[in-house]
Amino acid sequence: MAAGDDPRYVRVVCSKCRAVLHPRVEKAGRHVRCPDCYSAVLVPQPSAPERPPKTRDPGAYGVREALAPARDETHSADFFPVLCPTCQARLHPRRSHVGKRARCPDCDTVFVVPPPREPTKAKPLPSPGKYAVGEESKRVEAEFHYLTVDRVTEPEPLAPPEQGWFVRGVFTFPWWPGAGARWMVLAMLFVPALFVAGVVAFLAGSQGVDKAMTVAVYLILPLIWTWVWALSYAAACFVAIVQDTGSGNDEVSNWPEGDWRERVITLLYVGLHFALAVAAGSALAWPVGMFFGPLRGALATALAANLFFPLFMLSSMEADTLLVPYSPVMYGSLLKVAGGWLLVYIESLLAVGLTVGLLTLGVYWLPMVALPLSPLLLATLVFIEARLYGRLAWHIGQAETRRKPRKKKKAGPPAKRTDVSRLSIL
Repeated sequence: MAAGDDPRYVRVVCSKCRAVLHPRVEKAGRHVRCPDCYSAVLVPQPSAPERPPKTRDPGAYGVREALAPARDETHSADFFPVLCPTCQARLHPRRSHVGKRARCPDCDTVFVVPPPREPTKAKPLPSPGKYAVGEESKRVEAEFHYLTVDRVTEPEPLAPPEQGWFVRGVFTFPWWPGAGARWMVLAMLFVPALFVAGVVAFLAGSQGVDKAMTVAVYLILPLIWTWVWALSYAAACFVAIVQDTGSGNDEVSNWPEGDWRERVITLLYVGLHFALAVAAGSALAWPVGMFFGPLRGALATALAANLFFPLFMLSSMEADTLLVPYSPVMYGSLLKVAGGWLLVYIESLLAVGLTVGLLTLGVYWLPMVALPLSPLLLATLVFIEARLYGRLAWHIGQAETRRKPRKKKKAGPPAKRTDVSRLSIL
């Protein structure tokens, strides 16, 4: 059974590239990504199948010539066609009305009925004449009309990124009209998670570690559930922002609007790459901790993990793999687009350092103010980091498109299309 006839799927046409998609019925009312142009497409509600109209028996019928009355040839020959001089309506006056005034029923124009035109005889084609056996006949010359074919224009090269591409619309993105509501929802989800964690930390500081661990046993399920709920939504927003921004869109349309279990899968996806980044950062910063102490080693690990995480995340998205975060395009862009990577690393370190510094100062100096501001700061950090990674992916895609040489098309069967610079997140 074809996907278009299967009731489990819905047929929808992409409004941008006119590609035909067949998402599942469960996706109705949500946005899916077009595999050709990577734009968000709204899946409509499935319509009920139309019932075939009931056919009725027409009964007995006879031959038309036998049932129809005989045609009066003299009556039809008494009329002839005339065009109204004003509205060009086709009229059929009688031959006896020639020279008399008549009124057009469409535009009410009064005109004199002209005499009927005599039918023109078609000119016979010139005869090629007689010719003997084996002699080539003379062909009649015919007029040839040449068709003008429009020149096929090649697509224009992509324009270079605007100035301030990694700054404009990055640090103010959480408060954009389309992202402000999602940013507020994420901040509200961080509130119960931080509250439960704060209760455990307060008991550990005031009542001792033993009593805090005793209370934490009863709070372990709420603590895990609240953090999974908040971080899964944060991961889904993070991936949506990176994908849509990497496609060159300022507005994000693929916001998470599905089952919470899908967001948990996205959390595992992002968490795996974060764990790989921490492991690679720990291996790189191990000599620092061994020679300069554990505190400086932990700081070096955090800095190295912040460098590895965008590389692993974007590589996995481009290669469309989960366990092997490797992409030749992304790893090659470390040298080809070194300036973009450097700007993203610097801005990312500033955003993370400013957020951690404000949270640390708030906990030590103004804990009553830090508690309501912590969810807002964490949600802001997620949106800014995702926006930076999406802008970096778009910059890399632009560079790969310009670097790819254009080849002239040759006559012959079309070859298979291979695009080595395709970014699956774009």
